[in-house]
This record gives sequence, structure tokens and C-alpha cells, in this order.
Amino acid sequence: MLRIATSLVLLLLTAAIAQAAEPAPFHPKFYAFENGLGFENEPETLKRLGYDGVSQVSATGEKLAEQIAVYDKVGLKVLSVYLNVDNGPIAAEAVRPLADRGALIELTVRKLTPESIAAVRATAEMASKLNIRVALYPHHGNDIATIPQALDLIKEVNHPNLGVMFNLCHFLKNEDPKDLANVLHQAAPHLFAVSTAGAKRDGTNWHELIQPLDQGDFPQKRLFLKLKNLRFDGPVSLQCYGVPGDKQKNLQRSIIAWRKTLADVSRSEVQAIPDSSAKRPNVLFIAVDDFRVQLGCYGDPVVQTPNIDRLASRSMLFERAYCQQALCNPSRTSIMTGRYPDSLGVWDLPTHFREIEPNLVTLPEHFKRQGYFTRDIGKIYHNYRQKIDNDPQSWLTPSMYDIGAHSQDWYVAGKPFELHKVPKGPSFQRVDVPDEAYLDGRIAAEAVKELKRQADLQQPFFLAVGFWKPHLPFNAPKKYWDQYDPEVIASHLPPQPIGDAPEIARHDNRELRGYTDLPKQGEIPADANLRLHHGYYAAISFVDAQIGKVLDALEAAGLADNTIVVLWSDHGFQLGEHHLWCKTTNFDLDAHVPLLIADPRSKSPQQRTTSLVELVDLYPTLVDLAGLPPVDKLDGQSLRPILQDPSAAIRQSALTQHPRPAYYQGKPKVMGYSIRTDQYRYTEWRDFESGEVEAVELYDHQNDPGEIRNLAGEESHQKGIAELAKSLAMRISHTKP
Repeated sequence: MLRIATSLVLLLLTAAIAQAAEPAPFHPKFYAFENGLGFENEPETLKRLGYDGVSQVSATGEKLAEQIAVYDKVGLKVLSVYLNVDNGPIAAEAVRPLADRGALIELTVRKLTPESIAAVRATAEMASKLNIRVALYPHHGNDIATIPQALDLIKEVNHPNLGVMFNLCHFLKNEDPKDLANVLHQAAPHLFAVSTAGAKRDGTNWHELIQPLDQGDFPQKRLFLKLKNLRFDGPVSLQCYGVPGDKQKNLQRSIIAWRKTLADVSRSEVQAIPDSSAKRPNVLFIAVDDFRVQLGCYGDPVVQTPNIDRLASRSMLFERAYCQQALCNPSRTSIMTGRYPDSLGVWDLPTHFREIEPNLVTLPEHFKRQGYFTRDIGKIYHNYRQKIDNDPQSWLTPSMYDIGAHSQDWYVAGKPFELHKVPKGPSFQRVDVPDEAYLDGRIAAEAVKELKRQADLQQPFFLAVGFWKPHLPFNAPKKYWDQYDPEVIASHLPPQPIGDAPEIARHDNRELRGYTDLPKQGEIPADANLRLHHGYYAAISFVDAQIGKVLDALEAAGLADNTIVVLWSDHGFQLGEHHLWCKTTNFDLDAHVPLLIADPRSKSPQQRTTSLVELVDLYPTLVDLAGLPPVDKLDGQSLRPILQDPSAAIRQSALTQHPRPAYYQGKPKVMGYSIRTDQYRYTEWRDFESGEVEAVELYDHQNDPGEIRNLAGEESHQKGIAELAKSLAMRISHTKP
């Protein structure tokens, strides 16, 4: 009896192993381009040969409806129409017969102009209402002739209903065949369709590049194995116009070759990642803009952040993490390059680090070089009014939702998918709209889609998701405003004494003053002060909800157990403290940031540490945790010792700096250097050229956490100041290139 049971178990186990080892099927639908058979012969011929339908038809309107009706009768599908935007957006009536049929518009762009870009955007929006997808068709001789050019346009148009079609003959005509794998990888998140044909790899004329599928030396199996590895499952079309010879025989030869290719690809395993890569963790890198340390998990009694708090419950929470400069571009540049602002020479908003060091390897670029899929959605780098958009070298796919001014993220009825290039308006918007009415809702939705796509892929990923809020203006759907009682907020408003910092430590609040509902000078009225606090809370809860969607998608995709999650902010924010608003100072409220690192491999996931750390430490930390080769010339240090032991210390102080004037371009006149130690914040304002100290600040955080009383002039603190000055001088010397 025992033998029978054992045999049965072994039999079942063997069957289970065999089933698990069975290659994944690959069965995309296969269509033929309109092919010259004539409409009276085409449907029956394609049905008899075994095609799934026809694609790239030229008919529109009533003629398209008639063609669809004929194909419906024989049980085949009209997949797509082939159109261009030379004369403006595609009219809805032209394609309405394709509505709700899983169809495509294959769209060419001959001349890339502001008008054609607007036409593409309008076409994508129109088609989305009909449930028709729009795939850019890169075509030789057009301004959009290559996949990278199409992806750039997708990024510019910024509409979820716009994708791209890979066409083999135009790829071979315009691009290097050696780039096939990279091009497909870049296109994958936006790849709506593929067309193929027999082709000569180094062919130059169309007869060499468009042949029956059993002709030519281009390896079809290689192409479709790569598509299988990317989890692309169709549709695929045969490009067959202009092929000499008997058209029906060519179609028959091609369908036979397709079935053989399909069988070969289906029998092949999905490409395995080497063991060393398979063991490497994924990275989900979440950025939040202008986010001061005001969260439930950090002890705030009013703000509602249940999703970030949920992440904190399985993270190391850093209670004393500091940015290197409280301004978007220098802070984000420092994080992504692992370099201090002085080390790289980036202190302002317009300067892109590639202008200074073109060959520098960024954090995501290093992961990309080690075999990771890297993608960003939202604001990761500072991407506005710079000579270089984002950093294409960092990513394998074009960036999405990454470029624009914060004041453009405004809900306008009837235009839910656009940034609106309008002058600054009020400092807030409170409208009863869905989350996707604002960028952060769309960013979360795209991140959810990407995580679903990653669920079946074996390549490790570095996915950066950057949320725009709670940066001004405080625009959030009404439901997030409604979470807060203004009276409760009013009862927790912080005291706002101006303090006795030197004038150079302050600024003119110009970021806030530009909004039309606020006075250009003088005190902020009490009602506006309360509204700004309310708006900041609402924006935080809005972002928290989006982060929750991303974390839920990570769990649903089965990726959480092998994904390191990092949540950070580029800097803090002031809400009237010191009579200052926004950022650009060295005060603790600007320099202090939330930082969570969740490593699923940690034996003690929920911990807190008071060790001093800097955001510049994130680059070496993630390289270390992922087991990647170390990178030279990084200024930060790995946080692994602290992740293993919260009481460990890797530094005695955290360094932050900020120039004066606060907003400028080029080299600063004066630089404020500041260190935060266990007890003190010590700051020197130095002439940037001579190094002469112009002003000094000292705050005792044990007795004055709000940094109101400047102790720098008090005799009893001079000995301590001398020691702090030495420490600061040492820190500054280590930031220089």
C-alpha cells in the first residue's frame, strides 16, 4: 500500500514538473495587409488559407463599414486602417465602424510640426472614446521613420492611447539590425502591433526587404523569440504588397512559414536570465516632490498617509535623512549621480549634469548596464527648462509624465490628459474629479500597468516612479480635501516666529508669491495660511493614495517578495515657519526628508533608526543591496550597516548646502554650508570665490528643534563652534572635485 502511494506521489510530481517545464505558448493573431487580390476575392482567400483577417486597409467611413461587414460574414477581422495626419486630426466618422472591435489606426507622420503633433494628440483622444488604439507607423522618408523617433513623439504627446507599431522592412531600411533587441525592449511598453515579411538582412531595396515569409535570410524565429520574451502576444501582420509573383501562392507560402515559426517559437523556452541576474532584486524607486517629514509613520497627528504607513511597517524608517540641497535639480542630480552639488557643479535649476560630465554613469544607468530593465514614470530628474530633457541614457524606454511646469498640472473640463500652458493661477484647486484628472493619478495608473507587464518577465527591473505633489499648486481631487476638518488643522498650526537667523539665511518667498490668490508682499493672511496648510495635507493624501495603488500592483503581480522599495523626497518644505514658504534654505525643515527602504530579505523589516544619513547615500546603497559591481567616484556611503543594525552609524554629520541668491544660473556668489550633528545644526555662509565667512548660525536641536534662537554669537558656545567649524571645513573639502 505504501509503495502504491509513493508511486502515485512520484507520478503526480513528475507530471507537475513536466507541466511546469512545458514552454509557454505563443499564438498571436496573424493578419495580411491589403494585398492586391481585390476586395471580391480577398476575404474568402484569406479565410481558406488560415489568416485571422486583414490589416492596413485604406477604406474609411461607409466603405470601411461595408468591408467590415463582408469580413464579419466569413468570420475574419478587419484589424486596422492606415492613415496619416498631414491634413489634421483623423475625423471620428472616418473610423467609427472600427469602434469597440479591438482595432487599430496605423498612423504615419510625414512632417513633424506643432500642428502634426497636435493632430496626433487629438487623434489619440478621439480614438480612445471609440475604444480604438492608435499606433504610430514609422515609415522610411517620413520625419517619424524609426522606432526611437516614434517613442519620442509618444513621450511628447503623452496620451495613454498612443503606441507604436514595429514594421520589419522599415526597421531594416532605417535602423541597424544589430539594435533589434534594444529597439524592441524600448518599444515594449508601447508596442501595439508588429508587421513582418521575408527579408534580406542587409537589403537596400524594397524587393529585398518585402518578400514571402519563407524567403530572405532575416531570422524570423529570432525576432519572435524576443517578442515572446517581452510577453508580446499580437497582433502580427504580413507585409505583402508589391511582392512579385502569384499573390495567392505568396500568401500560402507565407502562412506555412508563419506556422513553422510559430511552432518553433512556442517550443522554445522564454529566454532565461543567468542565475546571478535571477537572484538580483528588483528596485521600485518612489520619489515625492516637496515632501517634508509630515507623515503618520513619522508621528504627525493630523496627516492621513495609510499607504505610506503600510510601507513603513515593512521598512527601515530613517528619522534623520537629509538632502544635499533643498532645490529640485541639484538635489535630484545629487541622488541620481551619487555626487555632491559641489563635486559635480550643479547648484541651479537650468544646468543639466550631462553638460558638465557627459559620460557620468547614473544610478539607473548602472543598473541598465548590469542587465536590468530601467524605466521612469513621472518626475525623477528635474526636467523643465533644461537643454537636455530628462536623461535618456538612464532608461531603456522613453520617459512618461516627466516634463512640464507644476502650474500646468491643472484640471480643465474636457481636456483630462493634457498639461495646460497657462500663466500661474491660484495656489490650489479643489474639484470633484477622478485621480487621473491630475498627473499623479496618471503616473500611478501607468506604473500599475508596468508592474502588471513585469509580472511575467524574468529580467530584473529598476522602476522609478516620481510623483509631482505635494509641490505647489496644491491641486487634488475634492475627496482628499474632504478628509480634513479645517478646525483640526487650525488647532495644529505650527508657531511661526521669525527667529534671529541672519538675513542671508532667508529668501523672498518668490515661489509662493507668484500665485494669483496670494499677496505679492507682506504677511500671508490667516485664511490663506489655513487654506495652504489644508491644501498641503490634501496633496499629501492624494499622493499617498497613488502610492497605495502602486504598492497594491506590486503585491498583485507577485513581485513584492523580490523587490526593494525606496521612498524618498528631494527636500523638505516650509509652511510659514521663520516667515518662509517652500524651500531653498538650510533650515532643518527644508533639508530634512522622509526616507523608507523596504528590503524583503530583511529579517527584521519594521525598524527605525536615528543614524544620520544623506540622500547621496542611496546610489551606493542600492548598488550594494543588488549585488552589482561598485562604482568609482561616488560621494555617498552604503547604508547596509544601518539596515542590518539600526544603531550603527556611518557618519557623524549630514551635509546640506544652498547658494545665495536662492534662484540664479551659473556659479553662486555666496554658498551656505550646513551640517546637522546629533545635537546641533551649524551653518556658515561663505563667499564662493574667496571662502570668507560672511555669517554663521548655530541651533541646539535638543532645546530648540524649530531653529529659532541662533547661538552663534554667544560666548558660551564659541569652543563648540570652533569644533563644528573644523568638522564643516573637513566635510566641504571632501565635496570638491
